[in-house]
Amino acid sequence: MTNHEEEEHLLSDEKPPMILTKEEMRRAMIPLHMRDSCAHLLIPLNKCRMDNSWLPWTCHPEKAAYEKCEHYEYLRRVREAKRIHEQKVLEKEKLKNQTESNL
Repeated sequence: MTNHEEEEHLLSDEKPPMILTKEEMRRAMIPLHMRDSCAHLLIPLNKCRMDNSWLPWTCHPEKAAYEKCEHYEYLRRVREAKRIHEQKVLEKEKLKNQTESNL
């Protein structure tokens, strides 16, 4: 997958597939609040951190990949919340118009 195709996939509204199973995440001791579609990038990042005693100048490629994934996941959730909000507003307006026309 090229960078452009990857960016398009990351910016799409489709929920990304889970690459790891629940069991794999449990075995990797990933905390529940971090078990999202980016968890597969957290395992090599944490391994690199442990191998390098959490030195802040190490593991830049792994950290950048994980943070990029988390950023795009956040943007996707914001777009989804906005879409749901807009749907609710439209439904309320439709209901309001129906009740006004029945009067």
